[in-house]
Amino acid sequence: MSTNEDGQRCQIKAGDRVTFLAAPRAGKRPWDAVVATRVVNGFQDGRPTVRYGGRPDFCVRLREIIDVSPHH
Repeated sequence: MSTNEDGQRCQIKAGDRVTFLAAPRAGKRPWDAVVATRVVNGFQDGRPTVRYGGRPDFCVRLREIIDVSPHH
């Protein structure tokens, strides 16, 4: 379980699918952001991690999450 930027509790678990706005990192232009859906594979500092952009542990900021689909 995580807490989002507004202090609301989120029920995000490993195996859930998250749709998020993948804001550019490392100096890329802000208008290069894309929407992506990935499976949560872990957590780092209370934030979910996913495989994205060639990284096995891309950390998704809670304010970037658009939707969470629970794993069945």
